[in-house]
Amino acid sequence: MLKMIGVLLVTHGNIGISLLEAANNITGCLSQVKALSLRPGEGMQGLRDRIEHALTELEEGSGVLVLVDIQGGTPGNVSLTLVQSHNIEILSGANLPMLISLLSARNNCDLKTLVEKVSQKGQGGIANLRKEWQKYHESCTD
Repeated sequence: MLKMIGVLLVTHGNIGISLLEAANNITGCLSQVKALSLRPGEGMQGLRDRIEHALTELEEGSGVLVLVDIQGGTPGNVSLTLVQSHNIEILSGANLPMLISLLSARNNCDLKTLVEKVSQKGQGGIANLRKEWQKYHESCTD
């Protein structure tokens, strides 16, 4: 049986903390989950130490999926320095659909499969709502 995959959000400001609060309101399922915020003026080594400590806490044998807010930013770049020493995958563009999908599926698949599911869900959560609304109304008048 697979052990639960850990979840770590590493973001600028309080983005990750806010995403966790929203996900908790929706799913109520935040065990083995943590959010870290890049602190103003914090150096890369300080953030790396905190990420490494969090990974050690969250890893139970099936790995940890790290969500970061933006590709090329400090949270992602620092997380990348840990891929050879920890069983982690990293996805950028953290959003609420990704997080809810992740929390719902992490007990049922391995880390590599979970990355694909979460990535697809995150991309699928982007929609032009006005355009969708117009298509819906046009189909109702046909």
